[in-house]
Amino acid sequence: MGNNNEYKKKQRFSIRKYNFGIGSILLGSFILLSNPNVMHAAENNITMNENAQETIMIESLTTSTEFQTSINSSINLLLQSSNSNNEIKVTNLPSGLSFDGTNQVITGEFTTIGTYTINVTAVDNVTSEEKNYQFTFNVSTIETSTEVATTEEATTEEATTEEATTEEATTEEATTEEATTEEATTEEATTEEATTEEATTEEATTEEATTEEKKQQQKKQQQKKQQQKKQQQKKQQQKKQQQKTRLQKKQQQKTRQQKKRQQKKRQQKTRQQKKQQKKLSQLNQL
Repeated sequence: MGNNNEYKKKQRFSIRKYNFGIGSILLGSFILLSNPNVMHAAENNITMNENAQETIMIESLTTSTEFQTSINSSINLLLQSSNSNNEIKVTNLPSGLSFDGTNQVITGEFTTIGTYTINVTAVDNVTSEEKNYQFTFNVSTIETSTEVATTEEATTEEATTEEATTEEATTEEATTEEATTEEATTEEATTEEATTEEATTEEATTEEATTEEKKQQQKKQQQKKQQQKKQQQKKQQQKKQQQKTRLQKKQQQKTRQQKKRQQKKRQQKTRQQKKQQKKLSQLNQL
């Protein structure tokens, strides 16, 4: 009988705890949805809500102002100034983001991991005075989940205050078990994220190495082709020179032969002339 009573008490406590947990989650989500998005730039680290427009005063921006966000998350950040005459300009935005000067809104989606320093310039259209501000975007792969932590803390506090002394032991055991399971899951998640990040970095380095090797191979192939072309050009030039020398030799031989022929003709003429002279001399003697 005693064991049955204890089992019934535990069962009642688990049902109450479940009901309190659901109620606290609904209440926390209602509070978060009912309040507008308000950002305080005086803080060092600011977590941004995805798919919701954020507004911030540029006069409160400092170099230590840092917006925490995750990769592939969209942004809709409205920049406002206390001086209505100010014209706001934004430079040094990362890839995926753009600034609309008419509406003074930064929109887009983060595509790469890293920290990016953004420059904001406010120009007074009346006095032409310029003021410069800076802030940073810290883009990571881990998404912060503060809402879950607050709801879990609310459920544990409500459950511990409303239960009796006999049920407090069971609540402490349940909370310790939940804490250990949550710590184990967070550790597993962090280790998995670390391994995935290491795998991605290794893949990126291997891909870079392969691309560099390909580039080097292409350069070597191009150099070989250029050398082959140069060798071919040299061979062609040598052949042309050889042909020229052969033609010159042939022409020289032809000129020599022509000279020899001319000399023979001359000799023959002289001989004939001599013969004729002899005949004439003989005739005269007679």
